[in-house]
Amino acid sequence: MATEPTEDIEFLWKWRKYLLLLATLVASVTYVAGLNPPGGIRSEDGGNEPEYRAGAVHPHPPAPAAPAPAVYPFRVGDPVLVHTYSRRYTAFFYSNATAFVASLVVIMFLLDRRISGNRVGLTVLRSAMLLDLLALMAAFAA
Repeated sequence: MATEPTEDIEFLWKWRKYLLLLATLVASVTYVAGLNPPGGIRSEDGGNEPEYRAGAVHPHPPAPAAPAPAVYPFRVGDPVLVHTYSRRYTAFFYSNATAFVASLVVIMFLLDRRISGNRVGLTVLRSAMLLDLLALMAAFAA
């Protein structure tokens, strides 16, 4: 028994290319932001003493006067924000990762007509797109 497509599904197929473009844009922006995080990355190994800035949240208290261990507090390629503002980096990291995964889910749902062609798939697609945009805003607000 053939039924008429609902208005929601017609709307989705009409705007499918724009949603796919937006999801691809968000996926590429979050991927690049994950590879080159805000604040940059370390270009040299640190000494035995971590950098301390006034007003920053530090993951470890200052080392006592005893000799420092041989392990460096940071290495080449570590994000700078981890050692200077760890809470901001954690918020950025999780929000960015959520936006990236949500955009991949949106792209996969848009490319498969069996999933995005029914009411349940359409509801999941809308929820994933909303989560995608909210997580992207949260990542760049952090």
